[in-house]
Amino acid sequence: MLLQLLRDYSQRLDLPPALYSERALRYWIDLDGEGNLLGSGPVDTADPDSRAQRRGRMWRVPYVQRTSTTRPLLFADTAEYTFGLPVDPDEPRSVTRAERRHAAYLELLADCHRHTEDPFVGAVRRFLESSPLGRIEWSEDFDASATITFTVEGCSAPGRVVAGLESVQAFWAAHNRPSNEDADLFECLVCGEVRPAERRLKEKVKGIPGPRPDTSLISANEEAFCSYGLEESLVAPVCGECSESFTKGLNDLLASNDAIRLGGMKFVSWTREVREDALNVLGVAVRPQDFGEKLDIWDTAPPAATPRDVRSQLDVGYREPRPRELRGSTVPAHPEPAERFRPSPAPLDVEQQDQLYALGVSAAGGRAAVRSLHTTTVAEAVERALLWFERQRIVGAYGEQPWSNEAPRVGLLQLAGATVRELRDLPAPVPRALLHGFLTGEPLPDELLIRTVRRVQADRDVRRNQAALIKLVLRSKPDAGEEDNMVSPSEQGSEAYQCGRLFAELENAQRAALPNVNATIVDRYFRRASTAPRIVFGPLLQLAQAHLDTLERDRPGAYHAIQQRLEEILVLVGPEFPNVLTPRRQGEFVLGYYHQRAEHRREAREAIAARQAGSRDDA
Repeated sequence: MLLQLLRDYSQRLDLPPALYSERALRYWIDLDGEGNLLGSGPVDTADPDSRAQRRGRMWRVPYVQRTSTTRPLLFADTAEYTFGLPVDPDEPRSVTRAERRHAAYLELLADCHRHTEDPFVGAVRRFLESSPLGRIEWSEDFDASATITFTVEGCSAPGRVVAGLESVQAFWAAHNRPSNEDADLFECLVCGEVRPAERRLKEKVKGIPGPRPDTSLISANEEAFCSYGLEESLVAPVCGECSESFTKGLNDLLASNDAIRLGGMKFVSWTREVREDALNVLGVAVRPQDFGEKLDIWDTAPPAATPRDVRSQLDVGYREPRPRELRGSTVPAHPEPAERFRPSPAPLDVEQQDQLYALGVSAAGGRAAVRSLHTTTVAEAVERALLWFERQRIVGAYGEQPWSNEAPRVGLLQLAGATVRELRDLPAPVPRALLHGFLTGEPLPDELLIRTVRRVQADRDVRRNQAALIKLVLRSKPDAGEEDNMVSPSEQGSEAYQCGRLFAELENAQRAALPNVNATIVDRYFRRASTAPRIVFGPLLQLAQAHLDTLERDRPGAYHAIQQRLEEILVLVGPEFPNVLTPRRQGEFVLGYYHQRAEHRREAREAIAARQAGSRDDA
């Protein structure tokens, strides 16, 4: 299914010809129609000041993946293949290898000339067979490992590059495709036709994080991966045309600005239909701040609104399909008349026209490992995004209202970072589980909550993204109930939640009585208080009494406020403290602590603002 989806996606792209790829061409050899050199030597197209052309000008040229075997790339190879220049002239093995590779290049060029009978191919052939090294002036900074191509005067291909001729493209495709006589014939898993199957996929997947820049979607290089006597890519037989299509489709998605990297994985998404303003589901999940206004509209959608009504408010994907521009292409897109823009959505076939796909891949050895594939619709994605952000709604660290500038929606990357000390330590299952929950609306695993609570206990502090993730996990459970009392400090929380509030209030009493204390009760008791409250809170209440005595003497106002809150929270805790807290209860403890501390900070800010306002009035 995935290969078919990627093949279908590739059909909307302006892809290079078969077995062609966009690669950096460093040097251009310019010839006249007779094969004579124009100029003194190679033209260097590299631009050190341009990141895009630092290694040369990007161009569509013949390319197949090659190993250590001798395999020339027609009109797009190194000086070793093109001219026979050895990498190390003083090393006999290097000289022999260069001669062998140059001979293979000339043989391929001669074969191309015989099949195409193209005069421009003949001009390049005559030039290379005339021993041209003595007539070429090589610059001091010439890079023999860079790619060299040929331009011929009068050539009709773009840029006069011989590799762009249609006859050369057809020859290259036929030369690298196995014939029916010497190939393994299988029913292609993608198109369903009986065709020669690729023993090794010639096009490689690029852009997946990992030690190897190029990987394959299909490969079996160990006996354990092989079955029925099939080896290499024949374990999942696909024809050459389909393999190139789905690989280039995946490469386009991985190179897109909408692709998201989380840890060692990369996530991409696309829709079945081509729409200019289709929902960027990964962008909404990872960068909700970029969709702030639209997300605010979601929140104000009436409860009875249909998915189509919500999509209308979002302006999600209701333009007529149009060809997509290739990144960096000079081919203009077709103009779109203004009357095609519709102010309201037309009914769509949800099953066929509104499909949305999200894919997660990572590198596993020399292969691209598919870690997750989700199929949904735009309408469902909108509804689940609404639910996702509603479940994580929580006040800011200083009591700011949710979705304000100070307490925005938390993106998926920040949620994943709540579980680790540094993002480089992020294990692959964490972002995968988060994206699965975002796309499906299913309960998040307790493992995310446990990781977050352990991180909080180690740091002895609660960040807003950690509180949001804990709340998200708890609210995703089937037994969470419809009423959400976890947004701000609440009297409706469990005993564990109230214990967290109580712990924050005891810390507040200590800080009020001892402003310069070096180690607070949080530094010493947070882990034990959040796991076994009954053992810890007795001694903590006795210690708090001494702090309250100090406040009663020095700051009566603060004493009465803290004493009142302590009494109110103790009533909510009940006659005795819980003995041991389960992981979920520990998460509720952390939420209670976060809420109460946010309330303290909010009150402190308001008090400072009130004093400053009074000072201005007196002045």
